Amino acid sequence: MKLLVFATEIEALPTIELLSARSIDSHCYQFEDGYLIITGMGICAAQYYVTKYLLQLDCASVTNFGIVGALNHSLQLGEIYEISTVDKYVPLPKTIDLESSHFLDITAPTLHLPGASRLLSSDYPIHDKKIKNALAQKWDLVDMEGYGVAYAAKSADKPLTICKVVSDFASDGGRALLKRQIEECSWKLAKNVAV
Repeated sequence: MKLLVFATEIEALPTIELLSARSIDSHCYQFEDGYLIITGMGICAAQYYVTKYLLQLDCASVTNFGIVGALNHSLQLGEIYEISTVDKYVPLPKTIDLESSHFLDITAPTLHLPGASRLLSSDYPIHDKKIKNALAQKWDLVDMEGYGVAYAAKSADKPLTICKVVSDFASDGGRALLKRQIEECSWKLAKNVAV
């Protein structure tokens, strides 16, 4: 059995429909090959619900699907990217002492996956060109849940895949673009899941 993870209902609904999944509770659906959960937004919510359901359900693997903002200028709106590394966004001063840096590596380690794109998870939406340009030097994509899903799956020693579809460009006007793209992006994810 596999565990599919989405942050929001709007992202998950087309997949629920295509898989003919039935509701078990307010966060969990069952389909023929496994379960689908909706965690709610944010790193903490994602980590909590993935951990909770991995403890309750007999799932061999975890796959996270969702929308992201593109930081890398070469990435395309509506394209799906598989994640290779995921980090937690921790805004830091320009200099940080060695001991603090060491603690950060322990509490928020970089997590490695089999994909090709670098994901940064933030506790808040990034829709600012200045922040985007600074983050683009190291990461390709930004979301609000991937790190929580990855941390929970890795802690449970479950194989993990993260696939994200670009809904906006993490800059001015991003919220409006995301709202226009969300339904189409959600259907792209669903078709990717159903393959």
